[in-house]
Amino acid sequence: MFIVANELVVDEMNQAQFESAFAQSMRATLPGVPGLLRASLLAPRETGHGYVSTLEFESEDAYRAYLESSAFRAAHPWPGRVPLVSSSLSTYSVHTDLTGGDLAAPGE
Repeated sequence: MFIVANELVVDEMNQAQFESAFAQSMRATLPGVPGLLRASLLAPRETGHGYVSTLEFESEDAYRAYLESSAFRAAHPWPGRVPLVSSSLSTYSVHTDLTGGDLAAPGE
């Protein structure tokens, strides 16, 4: 699995517009992207932190193909975006993953 995390810092006065526009863009552009397993927008609960957008792909190749796709271009229009204070992109591979039954207490 290949995970992309993008921290997006937005001025407080633009947060509602950002949340609405970003969610709408996700719903309009991400369904059907080959190899995309999950897409999330995480909202900060503490001040001083940005939103985090995560995309989980089957592989790095699937992510690279997405970068060249019409879906990517549609999700990143210029101009017309809500202004960002900053953004920072990081990529990850999964080292350890516990799900479902893996999280049951020993002996259960």
